[in-house]
Amino acid sequence: HIQTDIWTRFQRMRGHQCYSVCADDAHGTPVMLKAQELGISPEQMVEQTRAEHHQDLLDFHVEYDNYYVTHSPENRELSELIYRRLNDAGYISKRTISQLYDPEKQMFLPDRFIKGTCP
Repeated sequence: HIQTDIWTRFQRMRGHQCYSVCADDAHGTPVMLKAQELGISPEQMVEQTRAEHHQDLLDFHVEYDNYYVTHSPENRELSELIYRRLNDAGYISKRTISQLYDPEKQMFLPDRFIKGTCP
């Protein structure tokens, strides 16, 4: 965060238009596992973490023009825009993969949930 803040401030001092954007990750296995360990939903954990990170950044005088979480409407809109442009340009492909499924939790299992030897 500090290196990015320094770089952004330097670019602005040079007269360049520069936007600094950051988000707390609300997706993935680490978030899901930690939330399960804490007995809360991933969304609750992400919001707590975002608030803590935001305060830490303020305490260090690190500034972002936009600070979100990956579930935010702003992030969704930008992600969809990028996806559409890549898809329209032919850079997105579809393929079938095999994954293990837990019928009790009704979810495909991330690699961190798989114990044993890889085939």
